[in-house]
Amino acid sequence: MIPRGPPSGRRRTAAGRRGPRGNPAGDRGFADHPADLPEALAALAVGDGRRGQVSYEVRGTLRRLAAEASLAVYRTAQEALANARKHAPGAAVAVTLCFGEQAACLRVANSAPPGPSGAGPGEPLAATGGGYGLGGLTERARLLGGTLHAGPDGGGGWLVELTVPG
Repeated sequence: MIPRGPPSGRRRTAAGRRGPRGNPAGDRGFADHPADLPEALAALAVGDGRRGQVSYEVRGTLRRLAAEASLAVYRTAQEALANARKHAPGAAVAVTLCFGEQAACLRVANSAPPGPSGAGPGEPLAATGGGYGLGGLTERARLLGGTLHAGPDGGGGWLVELTVPG
């Protein structure tokens, strides 16, 4: 559990940890407790950490977001982590939740995969999936008055950044 208070710079590494009874989210479903966003993201990172190196950090002063914004952040983290597992197996992934004065942002960045990616040589990553996940999340962000950017980071990795009012 992430302590309350100013968490600037706090890191949690999720590799190898498990939640109760093997359920990384614990006994409570996120949809039942949207105010628990930092804890829900930590549980998501812990679950994903069993598949590779995942770090989680919260910056800024924790506060509750509107349920719709919390759910958008959580679903974006789910999709970004799933895409990193699929397209960059074994890559290090960093999940950062930031609270600013007027907005909250989620940043999920993965490094270049240590081996071949899910796509074939010269094949764009989007061609290996259904292509609806990030598009739907982009639309959700827009409807909330936020933005979502997803694309190569310039160093062989991939970056997903969501900003929502709050």
